[in-house]
Amino acid sequence: MSNYEKLLSVVYEALDVVNQMLPIEKQVSKSEDLEIFGKDAALDSLAQVNLLVAIEEKVGESLGTYVSFADLPGKGQQQRLRVDEVINWLISQT
Repeated sequence: MSNYEKLLSVVYEALDVVNQMLPIEKQVSKSEDLEIFGKDAALDSLAQVNLLVAIEEKVGESLGTYVSFADLPGKGQQQRLRVDEVINWLISQT
């Protein structure tokens, strides 16, 4: 399994965690092109934060590596961010 596939699995596990917190009508499908942040974001701000925290925790559990989204370039700016872009950033951090 490639690093990309491992991290995709980790992100999908984190999405499962977040989906369990959401009402059925707010749950999102797992997809590499799912927009996490941006104009067409699938999640509200609380769910976004929960997802980032869940990803950080799942990366730590699965890979034994600490990552922090506080290190993500462009943080605080209104930017578009999809699942595949998160994975590519995680690869650069692990």
